[in-house]
Amino acid sequence: MRATPVGVFILFAAAIASAAPATLPAGSATKPGVDLSSPRATLLSVYTAMRAGDVAGVKACLVFDDAEVGEVFELNVAQVCAPLRLMHAMEGKFGEAGRKPFDTSVEKSIDEMLVRAGKVDIHVEGDTAVVGEKAKVNPNAETELSGVMLRRDAGVAGEEWRIVASTFPESGGEVTPGQLKLMKSMRDATVSACEETMARLERGEFHSADEAYAAYQKLVHSTARAAVKGPENPATTREGK
Repeated sequence: MRATPVGVFILFAAAIASAAPATLPAGSATKPGVDLSSPRATLLSVYTAMRAGDVAGVKACLVFDDAEVGEVFELNVAQVCAPLRLMHAMEGKFGEAGRKPFDTSVEKSIDEMLVRAGKVDIHVEGDTAVVGEKAKVNPNAETELSGVMLRRDAGVAGEEWRIVASTFPESGGEVTPGQLKLMKSMRDATVSACEETMARLERGEFHSADEAYAAYQKLVHSTARAAVKGPENPATTREGK
C-alpha cells in the first residue's frame, strides 16, 4: 500500500494522541460542496473535503468494492479530519492563535495534494480514468496520485465520477480484528473530546486558544488511555487468550 504525507494517518494520530469522529457538531467548520462531474473535479473535491474535516464528503468521492476497506478508510481518514475541524473552529474563535497548538503539516500536505490534483494528467477512456501513466517514459515523475483510478457511474445527480478506493493513496491497509477494535475505541474516545471542546468553545467558556487546547488534550488523553487499557481490548492481551 502506498504511503503519502497525508496518508500516514497513524503517525499523525500518535502525534496528537487522538483519532476522530465520523461526524462533528454542525457549525464547527464550513463544509465544501462535493463536485463529481469530472475526474479532476472529484480529485479536487476529495482533498477539499479532507481539508475541511468533512469525513462524509471525503467518502462520497470514493467507491468501495469491499465493505471492510470502506470501514478502515473511514477510521483512517477520520484521524486527520477531526483535529482539522477543531483547529478551524478554534481559528474562527481566536484567529491565528487557534492554529498554533496544532500540527499544521497535515493541512500543508493536503494543500500540496490540491495543487497536484489541479495540474496532474488524467487519461479518460470511456467510463474509467487513470491519473498519470505509471512507469511510462519517466518513472521518477510519478506522484502520490499516479495510478489512481476513477470510475463513472450513474448517480443521484446524473453521471458521477468516483475514485476507486483501492487505488487511492489514503485508503489504508489491512488490519487485524484486534487493531480494528482499537481504532474504533480510539475514535469513539476522541469524538466525545472533540464534541465537548467545540461545544464549550461555542458557549464561550475558553479565554484563550491555549486554554481550549489544554482542555481538549486532557479529555482526549484520558479517554484514549481508557480505550487502550480497557480489560477487553485486544491490544492489552494476546489474541486468542
